[in-house]
Amino acid sequence: MKAIRLNEGTRSQVISSIYHDTMLKGTVCKYVMNHQGSFDEALLVFNDMIVQFVKTGFSDHSSTLAGDLNPYLMGIAKYLWFAELKKKVASHYESFDMDIHQGVTKEEPETLFLTKERRKVLSELLSLLRSNCKDVLMHWANGFSMVEIAEKLNYQSEGMARKKKSQCFKELLDYLHTHPHLKDQLI
Repeated sequence: MKAIRLNEGTRSQVISSIYHDTMLKGTVCKYVMNHQGSFDEALLVFNDMIVQFVKTGFSDHSSTLAGDLNPYLMGIAKYLWFAELKKKVASHYESFDMDIHQGVTKEEPETLFLTKERRKVLSELLSLLRSNCKDVLMHWANGFSMVEIAEKLNYQSEGMARKKKSQCFKELLDYLHTHPHLKDQLI
């Protein structure tokens, strides 16, 4: 970190060595792409990681690093990608809410009421499922990959998460089949 603050020449050397570290770049790209990112997004995260490292070096004069720099840089990259994923999920929810409420005006309270009723029915339906089924289906519906679901819910593998999602989804469909009035309320 001190090298970032020493002088422009030293700072350029540090930045250049990080930028040209193909192993680090590959690790960052692999991480982002394994967590719902594209190659272009991975390169952006890599570049932003370097910028954030330099900013931290300038702004936090008390920070010092002993040992390998790569784990610290990977921590920055993971944080940046997590923040980007949060933006994507928030954007997805906004567009979902816009789709639901598109065409709803203050003059149409019955439409708004029906939407609230559907949400209530869906919430009640999900509450009938076992808690782990509800969790799996909610994560899946929110766009998480099977790898992420396995990690979040402590399943041993992606395959187990996929199997659990299939079982839970089948359970949900079976319940709807035996209670068709709920299905009609959701449509």
